[in-house]
Amino acid sequence: MSKATVLIVEDEVIVAADLEDRLNRLGYRVVGTSDRGEQAVTLACRLRPDLILMDIRLRGPMDGVEAAAQILGQVDVPIVFLTAHADRLTWSRAKATEPFGYVLKPFETRALEITIEMVLDRHRAAQKLLRDKASLEKRVAERAAQLERLTQELQLKSTALENRTENLAEVNAALRVLLQQREADRREIEDKIVCNVNELIRPQLAKLAGKALGRKEAALLRAIESNVDDIVSPMAHKLNMALTRLSPTETQVANLVRQGKSTKEIADLMGVAGSTIVFHRHNIRRKLHLEHKSINLRSYLNSLG
Repeated sequence: MSKATVLIVEDEVIVAADLEDRLNRLGYRVVGTSDRGEQAVTLACRLRPDLILMDIRLRGPMDGVEAAAQILGQVDVPIVFLTAHADRLTWSRAKATEPFGYVLKPFETRALEITIEMVLDRHRAAQKLLRDKASLEKRVAERAAQLERLTQELQLKSTALENRTENLAEVNAALRVLLQQREADRREIEDKIVCNVNELIRPQLAKLAGKALGRKEAALLRAIESNVDDIVSPMAHKLNMALTRLSPTETQVANLVRQGKSTKEIADLMGVAGSTIVFHRHNIRRKLHLEHKSINLRSYLNSLG
C-alpha cells in the first residue's frame, strides 16, 4: 500500500525542509508546504492530503490553531500539531480543535513516524466507523420504510377484511331473517292445512263412518282416512301429536278454540248446543291433562302449534 500524502505547515524554512526530507525518507509523499495559516487553508482544501503537520506558531495574523479550525470545518483530514513551546491559553485553543496528535520539537524520526501512523490508523478507523454508521442508518431507514409500507398494506387488508366481514354479517343476518320467515311461513301453511283437514275433511269422514256402508265403501273410507293421515302427519308437529288423543269432533272443537272462537260461536258453526261444546272442551282438557289446572285452553293449544 502506498504511503500517505502530507501537507507541512511550518513557519521556519529550515525546519520545514528537514521535516520534508525525513518524511520522504520514511516513504510519505509531501504534497505541499506553507508558512502561513491562510495559505494552509487554501492548500488543504485544494490538495486534500491524508495528513497535515501543523505548527502552532505561523507567519501572519492566522496561527496554526485558527488555521486548523478553518480546515476542519471544510475538509475531513487529521491534523498533528508541531510545537516547541506554547502558553496555557494556546494549548487550550489547540485542544478545542480536537487534533489527532502532537509532536514536540525537536522531534526524532522514529517518534515522528510512530505518531503519523497512529494518527492515520485512528483516522481510518474513525472514517470506517462513520461509513459503517451511515450504512447502518441507511439500512435502518430502508427497513423502517419497508415496515411502514407493510404496515400500510396490512392496514388496507385489515380494513378490506373488516368491510367484507361486515358485509358478510349483514348478508348472514338477512339470510337468517329470510330463513326464519320461510320457516314461519312453512309452519303457518302446514298448520292451516292440518286445521282445514281437521275442520273440513275429518268431520265429513266421521259422518260417513257413522253411516251403514258396504264392505267396499268402508274399505275405501279407511283408505281415504289413512291417506289423509299420511298427508298431514309430517305437518302436525306437537299439535297433531296432542290432537291424536282427541276424537274427530274434539279435534274440530280444539282447532276452533285455537282460532279464538267462543263456545257459542263454535256451537253455531257446528250446529250443536252450547252445552255439547262445553262437554267437548271438558274432555279436551282431560285428555290433554289440563284438569284442575288454571291454564287457558287456547293458549296451551297455540303453544303446541
